[in-house]
Amino acid sequence: AGQNLWRDANYDAPRMLRYADGDFAIETRLQVTDGTNPHGGLLVWFTQNAFIRLEKTSTHHAFRGDIRFEQHTARGGEPLVGRGIGLKDAKQLYLRIERRGNLFTAHASANGVDWVSCGTAYANMGDPTRVGLHALCPGAMPPTTTRFDHFKLLKRQIKKFSPTHVA
Repeated sequence: AGQNLWRDANYDAPRMLRYADGDFAIETRLQVTDGTNPHGGLLVWFTQNAFIRLEKTSTHHAFRGDIRFEQHTARGGEPLVGRGIGLKDAKQLYLRIERRGNLFTAHASANGVDWVSCGTAYANMGDPTRVGLHALCPGAMPPTTTRFDHFKLLKRQIKKFSPTHVA
């Protein structure tokens, strides 16, 4: 029920995605104001049975406003990978996922400088994958409003190797 992204059950949540390949980092900032009750964040989407979410939960959710990092796969099992503790009262929240090969790490911050680890996931996602933002209102919770200031896709700059000839 509600608008959610849950494997094999509910894919109704609004999301905005773009293609990305190789190693990358994605980042966003949510403003948390009275009355908005946000529930949403970053999404790495390969298929309905292979996606990763990093999100701030609603105060009405079982995690009571904490940060949640999930990996949804066809294998099933509990998708919770980790949590970002100590940020539920932040008035702004930065979320970041970094990909290096099949390794995905998640981080959260109240100021964009001091980061808390939210966990690490290993996922066999090919290229390209899609990355972006999602907003949820799972189950029978009161309505949520999730506002993002920006979305960044950062790619590593790889310098070309150019050998020099020494005579």
